[in-house]
Amino acid sequence: MSSGTSVLGITIASAISILTIPLAGALSGRVGRKPVMIGGAVAITLFAYPFFWLVDTREPWLIYLAITVAFALMLNSIFAVTGTFYAESLPTEVRYSGLVFVREINGVIFAGTSPFVATLLVDAGGDRPWYLAGYVAAAGLAGALCVWRLPETAPARAKD
Repeated sequence: MSSGTSVLGITIASAISILTIPLAGALSGRVGRKPVMIGGAVAITLFAYPFFWLVDTREPWLIYLAITVAFALMLNSIFAVTGTFYAESLPTEVRYSGLVFVREINGVIFAGTSPFVATLLVDAGGDRPWYLAGYVAAAGLAGALCVWRLPETAPARAKD
């Protein structure tokens, strides 16, 4: 597949994200931070295999669809809320150091090793993405479970 296909897919998803990020943020103000983040994580879990199946077709429009659904809808429902959720989770006195510590440890352990792990999983699967899809699904499920265990941070809304 050409690099242009993936670049165009990411460009389309990014353009749509201009709308979906504020919508997810607004939704989190109405229903709470946790339901939006858990919904995004569960959607990632359920879409992991279909995502790689769509990409594996090598049809550009299906690849654009996969990237757009995964990035602009699912992943951004988490990204749109994460900053607020984290900031509301910690007291002001330790907010910056607490967030930096968690973010950087996560980056070293998970984000930093992701390309290596993805390559190993695809190689172990005989150059097929199905083990990697399982890893993505497991990560989505782990994210949903972690958020579920944390307290809701959104301020209570007055009943209309």
